[in-house]
Formats: sequence, C-alpha cells, structure tokens
Amino acid sequence: MWEVDEEMALALAWIDSSEDSIQGDGKLSPEFWVQIRTKFFALMVRREYRRNDSVYNKWKSLRTKITDFTAVHTRVVNNRKRSMSDADVLEVCLKQYKALYNKDFSMLEIWRQCISSPKWHTVPTSSPPRLSKRSKTTTT
Repeated sequence: MWEVDEEMALALAWIDSSEDSIQGDGKLSPEFWVQIRTKFFALMVRREYRRNDSVYNKWKSLRTKITDFTAVHTRVVNNRKRSMSDADVLEVCLKQYKALYNKDFSMLEIWRQCISSPKWHTVPTSSPPRLSKRSKTTTT
C-alpha cells in the first residue's frame, strides 16, 4: 500500500525528470525510470524499498486518475456559470468524479502539482472549430 507522501514524491520525481532541460523526454524509457526512481527514493530519504515494476505501475495508476480528474475539471470549467468561484468549480468536479468513478478523488495536491507542470499534457475534450472549405474569392 502506498502512502500519500509516497504518491506525492513519485509525482514530483516524474515532473522533475520530465522537465530535465538537458535530456527531458529524449531519454529512453529505462533511463527515464531509473532517474525517476532515484529521485523518488531521495525525496523519501530512504534506500530502495520498492521494485521497478511497483514504481512504474503506481505511476500508471496515478496518471490515469489525474487524467480522469483533469477531464472532469475541463468539462466543468468549460460549462462554468459566471457566478461559480474556483472553490465551487472544485466542489462540482469532486462530486462529478465520485458519480462517474464511484470513489472520492483524494489526490488534489498531487493533481495541482502535475497540472502546473509544462510537461503535463491535457487532452482537449472538444475539437477546435473547423474552417469552412469555401472561401470568398475576388475576381479581377
């Protein structure tokens, strides 16, 4: 079982590794995960106590939950009423997430850290408007 501080450390290790200005996303996957694990254990101030697959699988699980919550948040923000405060938006998001996934979203601080990272890519929920194929032309 992972503790909340471990989940936060893993998210911070992923963010730091992915934002590496020298290599960043150009690292091969094994190198990337070695770096994440090294940073994770340093943040936890512990020797290695989790296996490679445990760390990787935990990140996959966290990433899925964060992505799911981000999608809910994007929908709520896009349909936001003028009278809604940021706190109201968050409350609606938490309720909708629980309704959709039948569990509470308990990773708000981790979510905030991840979405503030430039390497966190959100998937748009709607496509941009298409331009008309017809265009007015002038004749000389």
